[in-house]
Amino acid sequence: MDKLDLVIKGGDVWTPGGFVTADIAVAGSKIVALGGAEVLAGGAATVVDARGKKVIPGLIDTHTHHRDPGFTHKEDMTTATMAAAAGGVTLTVGMPNVDPPTTTVERYRALIEDHKKKAIVDFNHNPSGTVPEEIAGLAKAGALAFKIFMVKDTGRDYPHMPGIGLHHHGALFRSFEEVGKTGLPLMVHPHDQDLMDEIEGRYWKRGDYSPQAYAKAYRDFDGIIWDTA
Repeated sequence: MDKLDLVIKGGDVWTPGGFVTADIAVAGSKIVALGGAEVLAGGAATVVDARGKKVIPGLIDTHTHHRDPGFTHKEDMTTATMAAAAGGVTLTVGMPNVDPPTTTVERYRALIEDHKKKAIVDFNHNPSGTVPEEIAGLAKAGALAFKIFMVKDTGRDYPHMPGIGLHHHGALFRSFEEVGKTGLPLMVHPHDQDLMDEIEGRYWKRGDYSPQAYAKAYRDFDGIIWDTA
């Protein structure tokens, strides 16, 4: 075997058949062999002793709410991806409820370029599908999927800021059509805004504007806000 970049030696490696004790050979950022002592025959630039440790594939999280840009007092893309790496996640995909929300190709590209400077694991981003004329361009720019919230926020700048919500079924249908042409998935956060205004408004009338009130409103009446969307 040619010179290797990396050998992970002696770990309990997860395979389709379960865990096996083996060495993993890596060349050019790709796994090129899985086996025993013969894997090391060609030598390696780096050898990691993984004896007694579990070695698993990197996990993929396709639904992550990164707070960058706009809410970096909570976290930025560096700290978000540090947390991902600590949990074994090597690809994380963000949602469009950032500020400014990713409703256009220009905003999507700006976010991707910014995150390239900060992320320590692989990433992508699911832009909003609320602007039909932007959808084809977003797909060409590298989006893997789209997200639409059937919601508007009443008095908050997070989590549902202006631009990422569609409530009118005709407008939703137009976005569905355009996303359908791209062949990409579309995720919809179902929500009946009129019921949300009524139910959450009862908490507000009592002076309760807390995050807990927001969560309770979603849960009230057996989750009717979700079920009637």
